[in-house]
Amino acid sequence: MKTIYYGIIVGICAFTVIACSKESNKEFQSDDIQFTIEVGSLESDIIDTKMTHSVSGTTHSFAWEEGDQLSVILYNDAGAAGNSADGHVYNASDRRFTLTEGATGKFTGSLSQTEIDALGGTGNVNAFVIYPATTFTVNDDGAKASSTFLYYILTGAEFPTVQDGTGFRYSYYASTDVQYNRSAKKFSSAAKNLYLSNVMVRFNIANSAKSIKNIKITTDGIYFVGPVQYWIGHTSGSHVEYANTNPGRRAVQAGASTKTLNINNGDAPLPSEIYFACRGLQAKGVTLEFTATDDTKLTASTTLPSAN
Repeated sequence: MKTIYYGIIVGICAFTVIACSKESNKEFQSDDIQFTIEVGSLESDIIDTKMTHSVSGTTHSFAWEEGDQLSVILYNDAGAAGNSADGHVYNASDRRFTLTEGATGKFTGSLSQTEIDALGGTGNVNAFVIYPATTFTVNDDGAKASSTFLYYILTGAEFPTVQDGTGFRYSYYASTDVQYNRSAKKFSSAAKNLYLSNVMVRFNIANSAKSIKNIKITTDGIYFVGPVQYWIGHTSGSHVEYANTNPGRRAVQAGASTKTLNINNGDAPLPSEIYFACRGLQAKGVTLEFTATDDTKLTASTTLPSAN
């Protein structure tokens, strides 16, 4: 999870074998099956400390923390625009896959066999996996069409309009590469990745004579922070209902219509290096209002380049 670019950060972490066993815990329903998802270690010796983050030069290291959780949604090709999510999406996002082994990144949770069986077709289905665990709602007005892409809309994620400058804790890491094999009752064994699915912005406060306690960022772009949408579906040009090929997009696709973000940690001075998470910030004017600890203010404006 460490491909770093100045200003924008893209991240991945290993996503590997998943096994299953029948769940006997009475907390689960009788038809539930327990699964272990192994997403790998996060390039740090610290494995017991919500995902932690440290920086050394341009290298960013991460570690799973006890209590970390993932969410999973199973889905297949809608076949045509307007088709109901019934038979095409099993929204298990309100269940939680919880970290059970930090060194290898093993997360354990359960899925309903009845809900899996309700998915149309008999072949493999795709899995949308996201960290941190997020409870999503799936649109109930049928599959949407965008170019050759058929998709269902997931709502429930958002980039807060107030962040503390650490960035990574407000981000989402997702994968659409994983498949669930219904006949074998297990997920794909090939190595997978969780990807940073949003824009991360980094900047430095340099040569300031005063300590800064708040940075208000306002853009005239069409999106920035706030509630967002993920789209799950298939990018194939020829859609076959219930197929599992050409899995859809793992990045944030819509929303984030709020134009203003405040960065602060209460009244404490902010660090000189700031990170924040958003859907995007590009090719538009942006204004930054800096508030010092003595409540004096400084405003600066600029126009950003075209690339996110």
